[in-house]
Amino acid sequence: MNNEVSERLSEKPSVLFNPAQADFVEKMGLHVESTGWMPRMSGRVFGALLVSNGPISQSELRSALGASLGAISGATRDLLAKRLAQRVSIPGSRQVGLELHVDAWRMLEEDGLRVAQDYQALVTEGLESIGLNDSPSSQNLQRMREYFGVVEERMVSVLNWFETSGPGNPRRP
Repeated sequence: MNNEVSERLSEKPSVLFNPAQADFVEKMGLHVESTGWMPRMSGRVFGALLVSNGPISQSELRSALGASLGAISGATRDLLAKRLAQRVSIPGSRQVGLELHVDAWRMLEEDGLRVAQDYQALVTEGLESIGLNDSPSSQNLQRMREYFGVVEERMVSVLNWFETSGPGNPRRP
């Protein structure tokens, strides 16, 4: 962990997370930001959901992450849109909480499959217009179609694994 993150954690100890969990939350935020997947705050909230022991309210997230309501709301919208999180009732409270969606990983794979299929449809349309021949443009599109064909096959395989023995599946050995 870099010094900036260490200093921030030591200044504001989290009441929601132990030091190892707080470290993970910060590293997740940095990682998702560095990969371009989501903004840092969305990654931090995602990390918080991964290491929490139940639903977390927005006020708990604000306090634990030292973030504004606007930042937490934006991150919540990101995670709900990606179907990585879901809103739930917090037992014994009138507040609504956020927790990791039980099918988050399967849904992430389904979304990726849709993207791969969209690219396949686009490149197929391009090949119909340009034609299958030895031109560089046709060859580029053929390689792209082949690539996304393999990606689609592998994603379908992963989704089949989720259905038969993936995490959370009651039929899992």
